[in-house]
Amino acid sequence: PHRIIPLPCEDKLFHEDPIKLESNLADLPHPFRCLLLGSPNCGKSTIIKTLVMHQSPPFVTITVVHCDPNTKEYSKLTTGVQTHMPFLDDFDKDKKNLVIIDDVALKSLDKKEKARCDRLLGNWSTHSNISCCVASQQPQAVPPNVRRQCNFFCLWRSTDYQSLRDIAEKCGCNSDTLRYILGLL
Repeated sequence: PHRIIPLPCEDKLFHEDPIKLESNLADLPHPFRCLLLGSPNCGKSTIIKTLVMHQSPPFVTITVVHCDPNTKEYSKLTTGVQTHMPFLDDFDKDKKNLVIIDDVALKSLDKKEKARCDRLLGNWSTHSNISCCVASQQPQAVPPNVRRQCNFFCLWRSTDYQSLRDIAEKCGCNSDTLRYILGLL
């Protein structure tokens, strides 16, 4: 035939239908990669917890990667926090997994951890049943490969207009439009 024939990928049979967003905007279709950008105390972790509560079916395992191994911010979601990027072997492909990367200096990771972060967002997510939430206070602190692999973005109003222009450019709209949209919130 003179057309593309869609062939299912055995690694991706767990993918959820985006139609689920029509009934609940907080129930993102798994696997997703969500980037949350905003100043301190704007609600990034609150949004992450809200997304977790709205998942249907729920996540089975939640891994938190954080700069502070003693944080209690996600204590109701997970039994522990780690300061290093996970390995593929840390996940059960038969279970719905979530990785939360919060306040991690992504540009300062060593070469091996940067590679694991890249594969987590670029391949493991879609092939190994893993959704990801990446929270950062500054858009410039998020490496381009991480931004480009995300398919959902949560943005907060910024007092830094250069940062706002950068975000707009990376989202494919002009800064005046983004500033107008954020002004409505």
